[in-house]
Amino acid sequence: MSTRIGISSLAKMCRRAGVGLRAGVDILKVREQEANHGPMRQREQMRAVRERIMAGEPVAEAMSQSNGYFPPLACEMIDVGEQTGRVDEAFLRLAEHYEHVIELRRQFLTGIAWPLIQLAAGIAIVGFLILILGMLVDGEMAEQFDPFGFGLGFAGVVRYIIFLAVVGGSLTWLVMAVQRGWFGFDRLLHYLMVIPLIGTAFQTMALSRMSWTLGMGLNAGVDARRAIRMALRSTQSPYYRRHIPAVDQAIIAGREFHEALRPTGVFPGDFLNSLEAAELSGTGAESLERMAQEYQERAKVAMRMLTMVASFAIWGLIAMILVYVIFKLAMIYIGQIYDALDMAQTGRI
Repeated sequence: MSTRIGISSLAKMCRRAGVGLRAGVDILKVREQEANHGPMRQREQMRAVRERIMAGEPVAEAMSQSNGYFPPLACEMIDVGEQTGRVDEAFLRLAEHYEHVIELRRQFLTGIAWPLIQLAAGIAIVGFLILILGMLVDGEMAEQFDPFGFGLGFAGVVRYIIFLAVVGGSLTWLVMAVQRGWFGFDRLLHYLMVIPLIGTAFQTMALSRMSWTLGMGLNAGVDARRAIRMALRSTQSPYYRRHIPAVDQAIIAGREFHEALRPTGVFPGDFLNSLEAAELSGTGAESLERMAQEYQERAKVAMRMLTMVASFAIWGLIAMILVYVIFKLAMIYIGQIYDALDMAQTGRI
């Protein structure tokens, strides 16, 4: 299975290619230069793309044959650029798009960095406590002093680490299952989208990508059917992608974009109204690009909101861990006191 190019490397590649092509550099020369940038895997893929181009294949086709190394949106937009003679603009607009995505991701990671550090510290303290208690308590008393059920000492720490790995792996798998629609898990997105704050944030970021792709596609001369399919795929969410066949049939029947999207029931009214106004204005591509810029700003606000929610969730988890640890240790201490009193009353001490 082929890995996918990192989004940072992709943004830099698109920027270099766009600048080079706009300056008049030949596409083969651009690809030859790209073969000298990035990690080994990236250089190998760039050399393979260059060889396919030399064999007469279009750039987009050469990239799409890389077993998923390049994302479908990039291949499709470059294909549009080749058909309209605007490959340089396609690369530059893709660079802007991926740079925006990187900015949002950086904003999110920066916002939750400190809460994550605190969570990691709390998890490490629990492991350290298991190890220390194992050194201080042994024999029959070990079971009474085991506050977490993993055992004490080094063996307890190993079981604790295995537990963390299982939980972390399960959560990662669940996120991937929801994102990719495995085993019908994409239905969970329907419930996620209606959660206040969280659903609004995810929806805004998806609509930002959709409006950008639709505007760029129409501006590049893409036909309506292909443009709306590209736009729906760019949301990167099964919540929207599952409506592609129905929307496509509506476009074939001669419906406008807003008329085709409205029956799905998954798009907010303000988005559809803005889309309708853009179509009625007679300057669809330009209006959609302005709409995309507006939604990009909304996406930044949504990401700040999502960061705040994630931070509070992490702090809540830290508080639960601390309360649990304090409660368990207190119960052990109180239990020892009651045992001592019982032994005193029965004359065993």
